[in-house]
Amino acid sequence: MSAATPEGLRAAADQLARALAEHPEAAPPAPPAGERHRLAIIARDAEHARALLANPAPALVATSEVTAAAAGSLVFLFPGVGDQRAGMARAAYDTMPDFRSALDECAELLMPDLGTDIREALFSTTDAASATDLIRTRIAQPLVFAVEYALATLLRRWGLHPSAMLGYSVGEYAAACIAGVLDLPDALHLLARRAELIEAAPRGSMLLVQLGPDALSGYLTDGVSLAAVNGPSVCVAAGPTEAVERLERTLLSQAVPAMRVKSEHAFHSPMMAPIVAPLLAELGKVSLRPAGIPFLSNVSGGWIDDAATTPTYWAQHLTQPVRFTDNVAQMWQLPSVLAVETGPGQMLCSLANLHPDRPTNTTAHVMPALSRMASPHGEVVALLTVAAQAWVRGFPVDWHAVSARTPGHPGWPGAAKPVRRTWPRIR
Repeated sequence: MSAATPEGLRAAADQLARALAEHPEAAPPAPPAGERHRLAIIARDAEHARALLANPAPALVATSEVTAAAAGSLVFLFPGVGDQRAGMARAAYDTMPDFRSALDECAELLMPDLGTDIREALFSTTDAASATDLIRTRIAQPLVFAVEYALATLLRRWGLHPSAMLGYSVGEYAAACIAGVLDLPDALHLLARRAELIEAAPRGSMLLVQLGPDALSGYLTDGVSLAAVNGPSVCVAAGPTEAVERLERTLLSQAVPAMRVKSEHAFHSPMMAPIVAPLLAELGKVSLRPAGIPFLSNVSGGWIDDAATTPTYWAQHLTQPVRFTDNVAQMWQLPSVLAVETGPGQMLCSLANLHPDRPTNTTAHVMPALSRMASPHGEVVALLTVAAQAWVRGFPVDWHAVSARTPGHPGWPGAAKPVRRTWPRIR
């Protein structure tokens, strides 16, 4: 609901509470457009809605004032691998047809390249082999891309169209696909082939270090190189495992915090050089088009340009450091940012919130869409919260699309169990 004044909004809330008490079976009215003061609640039923109107719970109630100073910037953040987990997106898949159809399309397009169905690894909670697949580069990278693409598809069907995007590592492929640089079949084939090449490459290791790039550079020897700049004082080093282990011991002996990254390869380092030629060969087979939506480049740290239409750019993307902190600095220059981590975790949210360029005013907001911490009420409520927070900040939302559900499965914890779907097993 919305109103021109805070007092009007409170009166509208009281009126709705009375209407729900008298007619709990009635559908709530569509929110009026154009009013500045807005309130959105996410409730199981009329009784729950009345309770929230009387005593708002922060996790289920969104409220804000839409300012006319500048148009807001909706930014999709696409993470890389690392936060994927068995069962993630299960509730969204069972209850939200737009998400399900997009994920199904990705899974079916990937079958010829992977020889397996990513949904089996994604939704199995008992099969040890499926759990292993979730951390294998060959499966994990296409799988994470597919979930991110399906989430972005769902949000866009809800009317939430990003004005800008930022992907971390393999997440930049999701941004490129949504922006139209790659079409979906080509993006999936490239990711599957890229992951296959990486898995066959020499093994290496990565180390998260609490130092800035200049301070870290003095420690980088024996083939270890800078792989990512996640923040002004947070970097990732990568290289041969023995050399990375020596670097870790040296840093810890000098009281510099350092932690090994769960990875069997030295991503975004010269150790990826042997697969550049075969990757370029694959890139030469696809069409690369100018971006229709601006997104930030991990390679340059700035906004993407026509370099993204060249195979060379994506080869550089594989071997050069991820300039994420520069990307975030650019993002925070946009007006009234609402950034949504459109993936399984919330690492990018944390890094964006800790960035020194983050505006201190209330118009800057970052939220995860699917992480374990996104909502205590589950991932469907977390996704609905994205729509609610976007609307109260003035972004247009298609509420008819948001309300679309698989019949009988509202997705709230404790609701009817979802139908278990099966699909052909690839032998």
